[in-house]
Amino acid sequence: ESGRSQKVAFLAKDGAILKQGDTVAEFDPYDAQKEAADGQADLTAARAKIDKARAEGSKNEKSLGLDRDVAREELDRAETYKLTDEGLFSRHQIIESQLDRDLFASRADVAGRKLDASGKLSSAERALGEIDAGKARLKVEIAEKGLRSLRIAAPHDGLLVLERNWRGETPFVGDSVWPGQKIAELPDLSQLEAKVFVLEADGAGLKAGLHARLAIEGRPGEEHEATVSRVEPLAKTRDYQSPVKYFEATLSLA
Repeated sequence: ESGRSQKVAFLAKDGAILKQGDTVAEFDPYDAQKEAADGQADLTAARAKIDKARAEGSKNEKSLGLDRDVAREELDRAETYKLTDEGLFSRHQIIESQLDRDLFASRADVAGRKLDASGKLSSAERALGEIDAGKARLKVEIAEKGLRSLRIAAPHDGLLVLERNWRGETPFVGDSVWPGQKIAELPDLSQLEAKVFVLEADGAGLKAGLHARLAIEGRPGEEHEATVSRVEPLAKTRDYQSPVKYFEATLSLA
């Protein structure tokens, strides 16, 4: 589920008779456990970042709010006691009083702007922390899902047939496999098929629908009625070390 390879830790033997629920394969949990631990660490760090942003935002809000309130009080006081009567005050005093009001108004405006900016910055930092936390939670969820998927159980009774690659090799303990890679089949034995290989030189006229008889080397004298259900269109080698080519055909047993 994680999109990465998994290392095979256990694999039932090729040709084993399995019952429903028996273990077909198990994968090494190390990578998934490490990813889950890393995700938990990232989640803890993200939560700490959110808490820090919240605490610093609250602290700055109180400090800047106090500065704004003080500036507003100074402005109110300057407005209340402003000097405007030219008969009682000198021109210099009147100008100085006006400058004081302008100064306190600017201070109140700047303090208010700082408070708004601090709130937006704190919100942005918390939002970034929430994004990091969401990524960490997803990482943990994927890892935990992977941990729950480390064991493959037989869905029904049957004969286990391990998948072979182009060199005829089957998966093995310690092998790495990828998501979606086929490693085995557990065929329904009530409907049997046989995969046979016909030499390219003997394959003339081989096609679906032909009648066939199947004999097994381990059971001499015993034959099974069958019908050719599919023939590969191209002859291929069965062993990368041998140039001999065969047509692969599938027989449906009666």
